[in-house]
Amino acid sequence: MPYFLYRLSPGCRPVLVATHDKFQDAKSQVRQLRAGQAQGEPQQFRMIFAEDSHKALVLITDTRSTRTDGDD
Repeated sequence: MPYFLYRLSPGCRPVLVATHDKFQDAKSQVRQLRAGQAQGEPQQFRMIFAEDSHKALVLITDTRSTRTDGDD
């Protein structure tokens, strides 16, 4: 399964930046993108591991539920 790199901007849909087969390649590109950002820029770069770009987009836009401690 490939690694997908997305650019996230407030109020905008995530934009696919790149796809990599190897974790190390994806990790180094995300670090380069983050290092090249201007200070205080509102966008973020995220990496996600998924079967295809559609599933990656679903995972990256899915809001996580709040964590509960203990049994329900």
